[in-house]
Amino acid sequence: MSEEEEGHTTILGIRIPELTLERKIRLIIITIGLIGLIINTTTGFSLPIYDVECVEDLTFNATSKINNFLRNHSKFSIFIKSFFSVLFDSYLIYAFIYWSLYSKNLRFLITIFLNIIIYQILKQFWEIKLPDDYFWSEKHLFSIFINYNQTNKTFYACELALIIVAALELKRLGNNIFFWIGFSLYIIESFLMICFRGHFLIDVFTPGFLGHYLFIIVEYFVQKFLGNDNIDINHIKISSSQK
Repeated sequence: MSEEEEGHTTILGIRIPELTLERKIRLIIITIGLIGLIINTTTGFSLPIYDVECVEDLTFNATSKINNFLRNHSKFSIFIKSFFSVLFDSYLIYAFIYWSLYSKNLRFLITIFLNIIIYQILKQFWEIKLPDDYFWSEKHLFSIFINYNQTNKTFYACELALIIVAALELKRLGNNIFFWIGFSLYIIESFLMICFRGHFLIDVFTPGFLGHYLFIIVEYFVQKFLGNDNIDINHIKISSSQK
């Protein structure tokens, strides 16, 4: 059952705003971006691999037993990667849709684009030899945002910056529960990337730091030049409470 009220539709107790032209354009932009990410994560066309010297990461020594366990239990390792990939992808898609429907500014989208641009620039100057106990790549594992193709263009883990930005945006829109879910996924995925040797510590720390402060900078300029409208409606209401 659904009911229309003031340009909104209530479905299962959740108020969905009317799909205006602006919201439709946002959803189209996100869809095109997701298609591009899917092509990149499945083909790895932008992630070449070379023979380069390596650096030592002390967190690898601390997680060596976990790495050995994961390499000796491949089925369990695939399950862990698949499970958290689904959570990671679902969270970011939720954040994109949530922003498209309930936000009134472009803060989120601008920050996402800037993070991707910074990542594309940095990876042109940073190459690291794959560690001997590398166990990250999975040719047959699909994920929209997490790339499982083998590469030594690891700096930095852009997908972690995306989830930090998404968590901050959801917090600004009043969705505190999903903010903490996003932050938890950032910690867990960072830990897994280190254990599987997909990234070094600097690769997972930098996107958290950069994503956070880039979001603050973009928020400042958006508020200054584009206004401070933050949220469209009181987005979650139980139908019974409206009666």
